[in-house]
Amino acid sequence: MFFQSLIVKFNFLFNYKYILLFFCLSVSIDNYADDLNPLITDQLDCSTSLKQIMKPEYPYTTLQGYSIVSFTINKDGSVGNIKAAESNCAVSRSDDGSINFKPCPFFKKVSVDAAKYLKFLPPKNLNNNSCSIEKHTRKYTYRFYESLLEDKNQFLLRDEVNLILDKDFKNIKERNEFVKKVLTKQL
Repeated sequence: MFFQSLIVKFNFLFNYKYILLFFCLSVSIDNYADDLNPLITDQLDCSTSLKQIMKPEYPYTTLQGYSIVSFTINKDGSVGNIKAAESNCAVSRSDDGSINFKPCPFFKKVSVDAAKYLKFLPPKNLNNNSCSIEKHTRKYTYRFYESLLEDKNQFLLRDEVNLILDKDFKNIKERNEFVKKVLTKQL
């Protein structure tokens, strides 16, 4: 029992120290494997599937947030007319546990740069003719502390992470329960 407890603590501390370094250099993006399967269809029944994604670099900021880019999926599956539709930073948590965002510019450029490398299968309509899809959107999420979260759309703020790191958990389950309380402001 002692050995198992020691391993859990070591894994948590090891993950925390190296994850911070890792996430300063990288970004958490929506699950890539899930993205490659869904069928994308527009209002005119033109459909395609994603076949290539590029993970963007984390911008030079200590903030977390997301960016939404819009683009056209051309007849050959390439993308064009890429524009940042919005970019928001996570700034605080509401009483109901939801994250409050405010507009910020940090995630626009890296999201647009990554979207340039998206590739799709050539879109086809119901008659199997080539077509294009206008104004398709993609969300890129930038966050730290991913190893502490089960929900890929959730964020942990710095003060919340400090609360979690100050606790001595017996196991991962106990830690996850505490994280849920932090996220829902039940502390």
